[in-house]
Amino acid sequence: MGRWFPSWFSGPPVENRLSEFWSIMDFVNKGYLGNAKTFDETYGHLIQMYQDQDVVDRFRKVTAPFRMRRMKTDKSIISDLPDKIEQNQYAVLSRMQAALYEKTMQAAMKEIEGISGSDPQTLFKRQGLVLQMILSLKQICNHPTNFLKNGQFDASLSGNRIDWVVYLTWISFNTASC
Repeated sequence: MGRWFPSWFSGPPVENRLSEFWSIMDFVNKGYLGNAKTFDETYGHLIQMYQDQDVVDRFRKVTAPFRMRRMKTDKSIISDLPDKIEQNQYAVLSRMQAALYEKTMQAAMKEIEGISGSDPQTLFKRQGLVLQMILSLKQICNHPTNFLKNGQFDASLSGNRIDWVVYLTWISFNTASC
């Protein structure tokens, strides 16, 4: 008779958020890394906020028997990866979009620039605001309704010509329960 051994596979998100690693690990090996609070106090907070190399090394040692993958920072895998492909997509904005884009960007930049300090928590907050601004600007470029969430899927509000895709998607989600 064979024995069942829990296993799991994951990609870069595990390297990006230690809480996700803990969650998966706790599902597969309940309690091995302690509860969520203990894990965060022992590893998560010290690694993510302070980049404590001693804690990183200890974490790698404790989890090494369960990891069978290369880290994305491993220079030896660079040759295995295909060339990165980038494509710039330029959006033609309507007047309303351009005004909303400018207003949103100025408000976000004012908030970001208003935060001073170089401690890890302040830097983390600034990074979060930058990401929030990028998301908001992307939504505005796609269609102002994505940002405003007002349900006005009028093609004339956007300079993009893919509005019918947004509208059809909205229709499919809002009529699925009928």
